[in-house]
Amino acid sequence: MVAINPDSSSTINSPNVSSFIDNGLKKVFKSFDTPTHPPYALMIKRAMKELNEELGSTEEAISEFIRREYGEVLPFAHVAMLHAQLKKLCNNGDLVCKNKKYVLNFENDV
Repeated sequence: MVAINPDSSSTINSPNVSSFIDNGLKKVFKSFDTPTHPPYALMIKRAMKELNEELGSTEEAISEFIRREYGEVLPFAHVAMLHAQLKKLCNNGDLVCKNKKYVLNFENDV
């Protein structure tokens, strides 16, 4: 067994290790691609502007809009990622969340 020094970056950065990791990832994640859709914050902002619902948009309405516009390139975990991003935008003050509806906070443009 070989001891690995955690402070040594040369072990991780060696071409053999990188190649081994890349090949392993390709076997585990057969469709491991970089997303081609915009970041979730931008997709949410666009959805809310185009839906233009006076009292705010539900998570379901936002999700439907995003699926309609970007459906073919969305990740398998779209619903979970959307929910997490909506929560993050609310916590940051970019969205106002009230009665399970989301409204853009124009004071903090997303």
